[in-house]
Amino acid sequence: MFVLSILDGKKNGTYLEIGAQQPIFQNNTAILEQNYDWKGVSIEILEDLCKMFAEQRKNTILCRDATTIDYEKLLREHYDTTEIDYLQLDCEPSKTTFEILLSIPFDKYKFAVITYEHDHYVDMSGTYRTKSRNYLKLMGYELVVSN
Repeated sequence: MFVLSILDGKKNGTYLEIGAQQPIFQNNTAILEQNYDWKGVSIEILEDLCKMFAEQRKNTILCRDATTIDYEKLLREHYDTTEIDYLQLDCEPSKTTFEILLSIPFDKYKFAVITYEHDHYVDMSGTYRTKSRNYLKLMGYELVVSN
């Protein structure tokens, strides 16, 4: 709902979902796909969740370790534009999500909305929330909602 409110209920949008989890329950892109005709690619490492996703959703699920993906290649192969509506990053632990963030080619692709789960409450170093915010600001993004 946050993404839809920021993008004024946009239909036929695009997304890249890194850390899909379950296909419907507590998933950030299911409503976009099912009710607003969005297209996109989701990435999930757990095979049982990938299987559920493939059975319940129409858009692409890649059952891969998100830290090993060449994101420039993935984006070039799956999207016909360098402007994507929504990027979701939600992997565990916090360090992993941050490493994935650093591998996104922000110099070639722009995202209208990004949600980033920093998991500050379990980040033993207490640093990844600040690191991710500083990095996204450096890439030209503005923090709209902090938590």
